[in-house]
Amino acid sequence: MLGFLYALSAGATPPPPHTLVGVIERHGTKACKPGAWDIEFHAQHWQAGWVDLVVDDALVADHKGQIMELSGARTTERPVTEPIPDGLSPDNCPIPQMRSDMVESVDRMRYRRGDEPDLPAFKAFGAKPFEGLVAEPSKDGTKLVFRNTLGVTLEDVALQAHYEGCYGKPGSQRRKATAKSLAPGESLTLEAPLLLLEDEKGPDRKGGRSHNYALAAILVSAVGPSTWVTIDIGASRLGIQVPDCPR
Repeated sequence: MLGFLYALSAGATPPPPHTLVGVIERHGTKACKPGAWDIEFHAQHWQAGWVDLVVDDALVADHKGQIMELSGARTTERPVTEPIPDGLSPDNCPIPQMRSDMVESVDRMRYRRGDEPDLPAFKAFGAKPFEGLVAEPSKDGTKLVFRNTLGVTLEDVALQAHYEGCYGKPGSQRRKATAKSLAPGESLTLEAPLLLLEDEKGPDRKGGRSHNYALAAILVSAVGPSTWVTIDIGASRLGIQVPDCPR
């Protein structure tokens, strides 16, 4: 395991014992010129999940899309960003047709899952890859294992497999395992099929294939003493090979 990478100025005190675990993302505010269809993203900054980060670029830039364990402190300080240029505004951007949980972002379409931690922002001083979430092939799909490697007892732990609809207007499904508490070294496991097909979900009342779903993302949420876990990572990034939906 890699050691912590610290970005500390000379004479700075060590980081407080707060921990945030999440996928490093680049986020920003979309803005457009009047009458234009091209979307630009300004006021860009780093996030871990949906938590804004006050952090040096050097600490996280090489880890975009990875699950990282960040050391630092909860803060009300805001990230330093470049202002939106004159003449551009979010109000000028075209309104896309998409679900209410979908959010256009710098690198990809992202999703609001509804279980984001109540953190105004997080000031990060150190970072290392988080190795407590793995996916293993199993007879019926994939075996997901979340192991508490954080050294504190976690509470309200939820490990979820998130599925997106294959065809038609996309919907979503979840498979979930929970634990009221998870001591250091303990694990939570979830067996997740790669596809959810009609006969596995009950009658398809609309009679269409749009009621098939494919595994899209793995979610983990938990809290502990000065610790927050908010993982939302694509299945392929965990090495899970999801087959094409049947036609």
